[in-house]
Amino acid sequence: MNLSRKTHGAIGGAAPSQIREYATGPSQVLVNVVTFGSIASVNYSPLELPHNATAYGIVVFHGAAVAGNFYVALYDSLNYAPRNRLAVSASTAVSAINCMQYVPFTVPVNLPSGLYYCALEVDTTVGNQWYSNAIANRCMLPANINNGLLWYTEDLGLYAIPPAVATPVIEVSAGDTFSMRLRVLGI
Repeated sequence: MNLSRKTHGAIGGAAPSQIREYATGPSQVLVNVVTFGSIASVNYSPLELPHNATAYGIVVFHGAAVAGNFYVALYDSLNYAPRNRLAVSASTAVSAINCMQYVPFTVPVNLPSGLYYCALEVDTTVGNQWYSNAIANRCMLPANINNGLLWYTEDLGLYAIPPAVATPVIEVSAGDTFSMRLRVLGI
C-alpha cells in the first residue's frame, strides 16, 4: 500500500509540502446563486486556517450569469472581524459561467494558523456567485458563539482596490455570504 502524498519542493530530509484549499464556511455543498446587491461592495467571508502556510490566492465560484471584473483579498482578524489587508489580487476578469476561478495574489503571504477573512469585490451587479445553505444558516444575529462566525460587508462607493484597513459592518443578508477557498502551500 502506497501512503505517499504528492509533494512540492521536498528536498532531502525536508518536510513534504502540499497545495491545499480551505473553504469559507462549514460546507461546500453549493445550493444557490446570488447577485451582489451593489457595485463596489466588499464581502468578507471567515476562514479558519489550522496550520502555518503560504497563501497564494483565492478560488471563487461563479454562477450562471457572469460579467465584469473583481478583486479578491485576504484580511487578518481583530475581535472576530476583518481588519488589516494581508494580500490582494489585481483586478481580474470573470472567466466563465458555472465554474471555479483561481485568482492569485500579487504577492504570496506567509500566515500563522488563525482566523482570516477572504474578501470579494465586484464591479457589476449582473454576475452572481454560489453560496451554501450552511453558510446562509450561520449568518445570523445576534453575534454569539451559538450562531458561529459572522460574515461582513463594506460599501466602498466605487470599484477600487479593497481597503488596507477594513471598516465593515455585520452582513445580515444570507444573499451576500459567498463561498470561497483560500489556496495555500503548507506542510
